[in-house]
Amino acid sequence: MKTYFTKPIASLNDAHAFFDNLANDRLLFHPEDSPSSIVDAFGLALFTPDECIALERRISEVYLFDADPCAYCLTLAENA
Repeated sequence: MKTYFTKPIASLNDAHAFFDNLANDRLLFHPEDSPSSIVDAFGLALFTPDECIALERRISEVYLFDADPCAYCLTLAENA
């Protein structure tokens, strides 16, 4: 499991770094989607069940510091 999946989000900078890491690893997904629904080009789950739990926690924490993380993710996707 990637370390940034388990590192708690404690600030807006942490939230952005979390999404930056996902984007750099080509794992970025829409924050309103469940990680368990994300599949690769072959239809296989991109994340393990344990990773999904960790990612759901991180996404919940993100919303404590960023009311609209979707906007940040869109800028990352546009610049990819």
